[in-house]
Amino acid sequence: MTEQSNATMVSKVAEQDHAAARADATMKALLLVNGGAMIALFTFVGNVMTRSAGQPAFEPGNLRWSFGAFVVGLVLALLTHALAFLSQQEALYASAKEAWRHQRIMAAGEWEDLAANELQHFRRFTTLYAAAFGLALLSVTAFTLGCWFALNGVLA
Repeated sequence: MTEQSNATMVSKVAEQDHAAARADATMKALLLVNGGAMIALFTFVGNVMTRSAGQPAFEPGNLRWSFGAFVVGLVLALLTHALAFLSQQEALYASAKEAWRHQRIMAAGEWEDLAANELQHFRRFTTLYAAAFGLALLSVTAFTLGCWFALNGVLA
């Protein structure tokens, strides 16, 4: 292996590590913003109700919708974590099977086509990855809706 190809490989590994760290930080942020918003909403409602002698100075219907949106966003963020784990598990299985196939090729000296089960793991990985990405987007959407309902509930 040449020094240039070794440097290229190290660069690609660093890129993948950086991308994985960004994805992990994004999923943690989804949990934090949705969960934090729920806590903030509870705190706000409790403080306003205490100060206003039980008469709400806000529109409770919108705040209920807001709380519901934050709960949905939190659940979607948790499901995103689960699907991300499963997608990485399938990627690991596909990579391991590919490595074993290449070992057999090197030992036998004959080419071996891509195995069906290797491709099956890669397809599962791709599907789970896309689903996790979609759920992350839905979690952001739920957070945005929750903020909108909270704002309308407070300004009413």
